[in-house]
Amino acid sequence: MVTASKIAHGFEMVGCDGLNVGQFEFAAGYDFLKSIADTSDIPFISANLKNVSNGGYAFIPYRIIERNGFKIGVTGVTNLLPANINDLKMEPYLETGQQMIDELKFKTDFIVMLVNAKQNEYKKVKDAFADADYLFLSGSTQKTRPDQDQAIDGPKEYSCGKQGKFLTQIDLTITNIDSPVVDISSAAAKIKTINKRLENLQKRDPEKPLLEIFTDNQTMLKLIKDYEIQQVEAQKTLDRAVNTNEYTSVSMSRKIKDQAEVLDFVSSALLEIKSIKNSERKPINAANQKRKVTKKRS
Repeated sequence: MVTASKIAHGFEMVGCDGLNVGQFEFAAGYDFLKSIADTSDIPFISANLKNVSNGGYAFIPYRIIERNGFKIGVTGVTNLLPANINDLKMEPYLETGQQMIDELKFKTDFIVMLVNAKQNEYKKVKDAFADADYLFLSGSTQKTRPDQDQAIDGPKEYSCGKQGKFLTQIDLTITNIDSPVVDISSAAAKIKTINKRLENLQKRDPEKPLLEIFTDNQTMLKLIKDYEIQQVEAQKTLDRAVNTNEYTSVSMSRKIKDQAEVLDFVSSALLEIKSIKNSERKPINAANQKRKVTKKRS
């Protein structure tokens, strides 16, 4: 229980504008989760979980965030309520999500849907929430690739993968609110990949142009020309985009420099949790210890 409280406080330190309540948040039951939500600065969100006792929302159904003159509506749903949670009832998540989108349309500039569902539900989710701008999906172990094509008219969808090993970062640049938002992740990734491949080919002879290096190799000449055509097309995509959306998947590795304040908090929290666990250990019953057997000398 202490661990969950520390995690929530850690999110507060980092900064969290909303947390969609899903399957794993209920590991210690609803009452405990509610106590964390009531004492945290983090907005716990769920549009389709309601109290059995009074029919009211178990958590706030959505929140509106203002950033740089834009209003962003954030709502969340789940269809993975654990069977042992009897305090809550789960309203149909697709229908409820659609109702939230309809309500937020007239209040916000962008709508973000946080969805906790199994991967085999994602096609239905995307169809049902076609009027949302962004879908962030949990419940799948698959991670969105930077080269994955994203819709222009429909919602852009992202999945972080598993175990919190990756952070999904979306950089949104709006120049004209009336123009569509174009995802440039695939084009940018393609240019980066091709540049790397051409650089590797150039290493064979840095003093000569590529076409001269492979003048007698028609297969390689064709490949190089194909790369150049792909580069031009990808660059056109970047140049034509008025409003851009770029996705980056950041690995939560040791290469990321720790913020001193957060590192101190994590270290002290781990020591406190370890101390509590040690104090809760039951003393070993001497009767259950393995007895030494001595052989009698003949």
